[in-house]
Amino acid sequence: MQKMQRKFGVFLPRTADDAQVAMLLADFEAADRMLEALIDGSKAWRDAWSDILNRQSAMLSDYLSIYSHIVTAEGSEDASHALTPRSTLERVNVLKSHYMELKTDMLAEVAMVDKRIIEPAKDAKASVKQYKKVIKKREDRKLDYERYKSRAEAVEKKTSRSDRENTALAKHKIDLDSATAVYQDADEKLRSTLPQMTTATYSILPHLLNAQIMIQNTLLAQLYTTLHNFSQDHGFQSPPPEAEEIMATFEQDFTSLRLEVESSFKMLTHGKAVHQPMALGHEPKSYSGLAIRSKTTHAIEERRTVKPIRRPSGVGGVDGPESPPMLRIESKPSPGRLTPVSTYSERNGSGYFQNNKQLANRASSNSLATTISNQSIAAKKKPPPPPPPKRIASHQFEYVIALYDFDGESAGDLSFREGDRIRIVKKTQNQEDWWEGEKGGVQGAFPANYCKKAPLAGR
Repeated sequence: MQKMQRKFGVFLPRTADDAQVAMLLADFEAADRMLEALIDGSKAWRDAWSDILNRQSAMLSDYLSIYSHIVTAEGSEDASHALTPRSTLERVNVLKSHYMELKTDMLAEVAMVDKRIIEPAKDAKASVKQYKKVIKKREDRKLDYERYKSRAEAVEKKTSRSDRENTALAKHKIDLDSATAVYQDADEKLRSTLPQMTTATYSILPHLLNAQIMIQNTLLAQLYTTLHNFSQDHGFQSPPPEAEEIMATFEQDFTSLRLEVESSFKMLTHGKAVHQPMALGHEPKSYSGLAIRSKTTHAIEERRTVKPIRRPSGVGGVDGPESPPMLRIESKPSPGRLTPVSTYSERNGSGYFQNNKQLANRASSNSLATTISNQSIAAKKKPPPPPPPKRIASHQFEYVIALYDFDGESAGDLSFREGDRIRIVKKTQNQEDWWEGEKGGVQGAFPANYCKKAPLAGR
């Protein structure tokens, strides 16, 4: 029953610890976390050295596989490939034997990490864990003290108490006095023993650090000695050159090799990719399987930004600055891309092979017409037929209303103000494109997304 009351008491409002006891508990928890981090870090350091030794041995085995002779399916050596010099193979074998001996010696030294660092840290961790039981008992005494105190205070707050409540209050006060004495004894025990425990935990650090330094120096010394002796015996530079010098030598040798390869392979010098542009436009349609855009005016997409214009309440219905849409120079029309309003007809996508067939038929028709024209150029031309009678034009024009102010960005642009009425001369099906329009007798290109469609009107 008392254990259940303590568990529920953890979730009730708690009283603050004594300032000195709280500081001692914080130092003790920090020492415990330090030991845990030291153990985990030492294990990772030990495993890293083991991986280094294993990878060194595996690397030399891979070198031997690369340098070994190529054997064909018949069991004979391939004479079309140059054989690795025997001196190189011997040098790799010597280094592999050195690495195997080094691995055996260094693994024994790596094993000392467990004996001299990890195990002492675990022993200290076990002592800290035992002392945590003392702290847990002190926490239970504090919960009992808080429970009896809350009971006594709850009865004392009542202005009128019955005899039964007075009896309960007297019992609560007796329990509170007993719990207070036990709780104070537990705090006093912490004040006297906890500092020594924390100091002893931190005192082990210099010894563990000294062991780590000695092991690290031994490992590095063995590895350096082996590599230095091997370099001296086989004519390698020790210590090695700087990284900048190595990269400069590599770039010098690799550049000549790259140029030789690029000039030797005809596929690289005469392939299709050499004759194609590096960057193509982002047109929505293409007329061939190679995605070559027809009549692309700009290869690099530029973006124009226009300052936000305050729209009048008479046009937009809402006051306040509004940013017009972004202008894309890549979509600005060229004469071949704009389609007249009265003669526009949509082209259905008919696929790659049908497009090629149409292009081939068109090319053959043009060639035939040129041949016939050349053959009959010497003959006398017939008089032209009389022109048909003129008819009064009675077609409708399409207009748009400007939503923003637009000052022409370049020559040939049509400038307008918000609310202006613009007659469309040529347009595309894309609202994010540039159209041709007329306003006040002046024609020019304008961004279509700056306008909205207006009702049709007669000329």
